[in-house]
Amino acid sequence: MPAPVAPLTPSASDAVSRLNRLAYSAAEVAQLFGLSKATIYNMMNRGELRYTTIANRRRVPLSEVERLATVLVEDGAA
Repeated sequence: MPAPVAPLTPSASDAVSRLNRLAYSAAEVAQLFGLSKATIYNMMNRGELRYTTIANRRRVPLSEVERLATVLVEDGAA
């Protein structure tokens, strides 16, 4: 099991630069940004967060995690 991901720091680019996989689970994305899994799934369902399905599981591509970090920092949410 991968090590827990630290919550998002004020420098989103620093936090995201530590990521080294191509896709992440909803739980991992939620933990990274300090959000709930339900929030991540709601964002997916509303089309606000792109994902791919692998073996019947949703995975968020690294490029989308990076985009979300930028959006959250620009909106002042992180």
